[in-house]
Amino acid sequence: MRLPIRNKTSENLTLCIEPLFVEYQIPAGGKAEVTLDDGEAHSIDYFGDGWVTVWNEGISPAVVEIFATD
Repeated sequence: MRLPIRNKTSENLTLCIEPLFVEYQIPAGGKAEVTLDDGEAHSIDYFGDGWVTVWNEGISPAVVEIFATD
């Protein structure tokens, strides 16, 4: 599963991949592409203060690519 997360704000967005608590910064106007195992139950939490958490319930670690512009 490929999950795009776009940061349309003027501030950096913190992306945290759980349960390992791996943290990434998505720059203003940028995006992240998160690749997770297909067929697993994943979830996203948005906290409204520049923080997004993706819960990876798969066996494989999430793969995250950060792009400076959308």
